[in-house]
Amino acid sequence: MPATNLLDLENANIKNDNTGVLVNNYLKSNSNKNVYACGDVSSKSLPLTTLSGLQGYIVGNNILKNNSKKFSNPLVPSVVFTNPNLATVGLTEEKAKEQYNAIKVFKGDASHFYNAKKENADLYAYKIIVNDKTKVIVGAHLLSAEANECINIFSMAIHQKMTTKEFKKLIFTYPSFASDLKSMLKDSD
Repeated sequence: MPATNLLDLENANIKNDNTGVLVNNYLKSNSNKNVYACGDVSSKSLPLTTLSGLQGYIVGNNILKNNSKKFSNPLVPSVVFTNPNLATVGLTEEKAKEQYNAIKVFKGDASHFYNAKKENADLYAYKIIVNDKTKVIVGAHLLSAEANECINIFSMAIHQKMTTKEFKKLIFTYPSFASDLKSMLKDSD
């Protein structure tokens, strides 16, 4: 939670709640037109460094250029930096089922893949969610030593609305954990 309770924001007519300073899409305070809020204290953010940097850029731009940029929540990958890393981006299987009529789930244990054996990794798994109608990748979840890096590739694929067929045409270095990503979509078109 944002640490705003010691700031006496009500004295400056700055409304806030447990999500932070209540702001509009320009990251300007809803209650005080002279105040902007970004990062952890913005009601439109998650406490992530990457979002804080993006919001800081937008606020700086809006102060100098009279509210010319709006903030909208981008696709944000997330990683739990354990050993192995657990990474996710896009929709979960449950959310995808709510959003699409039909989905296809590619999941499995990849501990038999060459890179897992090379690293002597006991844990290596994946779950990739695809809109079955369009074949567009909508979610990815990885557990591996390199999940923190590989999830970025799925983040780009989801952002670009790549189909499984387009994704499998990409060329990655081999042997690398990135090259394994195409194998995770082994039964796709």
